[in-house]
Amino acid sequence: VLHYKNGALEEEIQVNKSIYTKCTYMDKSGVLFIGTYNGLLVLPDRDFINYDSRSGLKNGYIRAVAKDPNGNLWVGTKNNGIFYFKKGRFYPFELRKYGERFRTPYALNYFENQFWIGTRRGLLILENGKSVQNAVTDVADSLEIRKITKIDSVLYLVTRKKIIKVLNGNVTDLTYNLRDSVNSIWGVEKDNKGTLWAATNGYGIWTLKDTVWAVFPSAAAPKHLYGVRKTPSGFLLFPSSVGAFLWDGKELKNIYKKKGNVWDAITGDSLSFWFGTSRGLVHRFGTNQEFYSRKNGYASTEFNIGSFYKDEDQTLWFGGVSGLMHYLGKQKHTVEEMPLVIKSIQSGDSSISFSGQKQKTFQFEKKNISIAYMLITYKMPSEIRYRIFLEGFDADTSAYTTETKINYTNLFAGSYTFHVFAYIGDKSNYYKTTSFTFEIESDWWETWWAIVLYTLLLILIVYYLIHWREKLLRKRNILLEQKIEERMIDLRSSNKRLVNEIKERIRAEKALGEEKEQLAVTLAAITDGVIRLDEMGRIVLMNAVARELCGISQNEAEGKEFNEIFDITDEVNSSPIGLNVLGLASTYGDQPFSQSAILNNKRDGQRLNIYLSIAPIFDTEKQVLGYVVVFRDITSEKKAEEETIRTQKLESIGLLAGGLAHDFNNILSGILGNTQLARLLYEKGDNIEKYLRGIEDATNSATTLTQQLLTFSKGGEPIK
Repeated sequence: VLHYKNGALEEEIQVNKSIYTKCTYMDKSGVLFIGTYNGLLVLPDRDFINYDSRSGLKNGYIRAVAKDPNGNLWVGTKNNGIFYFKKGRFYPFELRKYGERFRTPYALNYFENQFWIGTRRGLLILENGKSVQNAVTDVADSLEIRKITKIDSVLYLVTRKKIIKVLNGNVTDLTYNLRDSVNSIWGVEKDNKGTLWAATNGYGIWTLKDTVWAVFPSAAAPKHLYGVRKTPSGFLLFPSSVGAFLWDGKELKNIYKKKGNVWDAITGDSLSFWFGTSRGLVHRFGTNQEFYSRKNGYASTEFNIGSFYKDEDQTLWFGGVSGLMHYLGKQKHTVEEMPLVIKSIQSGDSSISFSGQKQKTFQFEKKNISIAYMLITYKMPSEIRYRIFLEGFDADTSAYTTETKINYTNLFAGSYTFHVFAYIGDKSNYYKTTSFTFEIESDWWETWWAIVLYTLLLILIVYYLIHWREKLLRKRNILLEQKIEERMIDLRSSNKRLVNEIKERIRAEKALGEEKEQLAVTLAAITDGVIRLDEMGRIVLMNAVARELCGISQNEAEGKEFNEIFDITDEVNSSPIGLNVLGLASTYGDQPFSQSAILNNKRDGQRLNIYLSIAPIFDTEKQVLGYVVVFRDITSEKKAEEETIRTQKLESIGLLAGGLAHDFNNILSGILGNTQLARLLYEKGDNIEKYLRGIEDATNSATTLTQQLLTFSKGGEPIK
């Protein structure tokens, strides 16, 4: 297909050389329809040429685009260096021979006969294929060169942390106080007044006055910016993380609001703006906008910082992560109309196809409705979102959807209005709406005569129900009266029995009260201490004697563990005794347990000799109901017993002393008699050995008796 304009060939369209053209048609929006032997071809946009790996680009990730003075196109890629365009294809430029560090270009530009290449690790300047070393390359050595811009015959190098000015070979660092505040700069540009502006990522917009940079004083200014460009009208265009902003010399305006990033922005003409986002390329002209992405058949969906370029022919180049797009701008047309139509309505077996009506009323017998709708567009079908609202049924408008059909089931009889809203690209960009009205007819059982029939039938049923109910109630009343009479007789009998039971209970309670009173008097009269325990060994009751001996009141003792209140120790070694009350029943059965011990009075600390007895209380089924502890103070008895024993011991000692005195007297008499006889015989000269032996025997008897006394005094067994 050949397109002539004003007698000159405007463009040649070769879609497929094997397709034979029969006829053509172009609508007022520029969409070209080609009728062929094989069907209809629709070419919605002929202004773009796409370049990717199929065009020779080894890596479609485009970072920079530029043309040399001869009009040759050069592109810089992420990791595969630079490519140049020749005869419809891209060819790699041997960049590595100048140094491996120059393999990742960020910025490309031509100045006179020199090719300036800004890379991640420095600046490479080529002239006639040879590397040039000068003061600029020395200053930029190992720096990340992000932008190379020529403003009013002055070159500006934008690095990550520096702004370098080059004029007549002289290099000036314009960073000044930015070096202390900013570490990510993406672009510089001058406004119509000659003020230099800087766009930073994370630190907002800055302006230079003399040698001092200042933050642009605007609350609307974004913090994260990715560059700055000057428009043909002299305004400044800033891409940012929250859309695109335009400085018109007086005010900073957000001309494209977006939640996501706008990586780059450029102007086509005074009324045309292009924005590169992560979801596609946006073309805004006037109040209209169009979207281009890989979903629509274009080279890239996501675009890069600083990758847009306008050549001398005013055609645009857009570098993306998957290819390069060239906008020719030949189609001078209005915005595609894109009508929003209701394609069809289906109810049961009935189907209606129509389009273009703004308001239409239909009647359906079925309560299930299926509605198909569509915004007709050839350029941006993947960018369309819809919201639905069925007036008379839905509470609110639906969420955004790409579906072009919706089903409604179980609709009630009545009138409904269906509304569909179409949105292009950004969901906030409302585009068109259309609606139609339909009615759901009532079923035969919902008609007026059916309602009258229902009413008459209901009245008849109610009448018979009331008549049957009255008859049933009369019969039930008779039976009820009989049952009431029988029940009254039973109640009188029960009442009589209840009166007798109440009297018996009163007598029993009175007897129980008297018995309790007698028990209380009995316990008070008992001179022994009595403690009543429950089945868990907790104190329930203590008589006055028990409270006095334990040194505690009834309120203090009630509910406490027995061993906690009854503090007893061993009589011999004074060690604490803990009685296992709960184990007595299993150990001794129904036999009481008895023991003597020392009771420690908790009030005055007095130690009392007691004799205690503990016995379990069983019910009729031999289950333990509790325990009774009976104990008495035997301190006086103990003292009397000890006194008696002491008296008996003294009497025994007296008897022992008398016997010893008698024995010693006998021994001494024998010794004295033998001594006297020996002396008389000795004087006469007779033999006295017999008497001396008698003295010796008496002395030995005294020694034996003394030994027995010593053994007895030490507690040993007496020697007979």
